[in-house]
Amino acid sequence: MEVLIPESWKKSVCNVLRTHDTKKGIILRERARRAWQDMFPNAFLYQLFVTLEDTLSQPEVYGSEKKMDEDGIAYAFYFTFEEQKMYAKVLLHPDGKVIIIYSAHRPQKEKL
Repeated sequence: MEVLIPESWKKSVCNVLRTHDTKKGIILRERARRAWQDMFPNAFLYQLFVTLEDTLSQPEVYGSEKKMDEDGIAYAFYFTFEEQKMYAKVLLHPDGKVIIIYSAHRPQKEKL
């Protein structure tokens, strides 16, 4: 079920994405990295971070809350890169300083 993603979650995720810090703040799962690189072999990882930040900076972003094994709040949502509709799943750790990007690939289902 799609819901309006809370502004506080979006702002916290954007603050982490803005750092481009893959050593401390951004955990990019290997599946997401491979899918991104397979889909856009000439793109850099920072472009994924910028695109997700741009998407989440929009006033109204709809997504679906997901339950993950790690602590935190996760949402799945769509974004667009190079005119391709993409699916993302991102978790915000309770401390607000770490995110996990689980997915960055073409949608595999019609709904989130």
